[in-house]
Amino acid sequence: MTDESIKRNTAADVLRRYREDDLVEFIGLPLNDVNQRGHFGDRPIHIAAFRGNVADLRALIEGGADINAQGDRDFTPMHNAVLHNQIDAVKFLLEIGVDQKIPNDDGNSALELARIMGHADIVKLLERDGGVR
Repeated sequence: MTDESIKRNTAADVLRRYREDDLVEFIGLPLNDVNQRGHFGDRPIHIAAFRGNVADLRALIEGGADINAQGDRDFTPMHNAVLHNQIDAVKFLLEIGVDQKIPNDDGNSALELARIMGHADIVKLLERDGGVR
């Protein structure tokens, strides 16, 4: 099987699946836009980061999703990935150049949140990448 024969998710595929998942965030909303805010302020990219789904993150970003979008509690996708200890998502988000210094509503950067949560491996990654100390 070659890379060309593997079907990659598109942003439309991800949005369709998220609609079918009946996510509370998007119940009753059309969910046709990668940057659409849900009932609590999150966007599809926040859900993908929370789940640690790198394929969905990639598809949404390729579809125009804002990698630094702030959602519920001013969390960015990076905050969501850190909160839920999704190390692969954190690595991916670092690779594509997210701004990990954006504070959430408590004033915590992604690095500070990783320290609070006790996610030592993520702390190391973020420190190495130049996060707020």
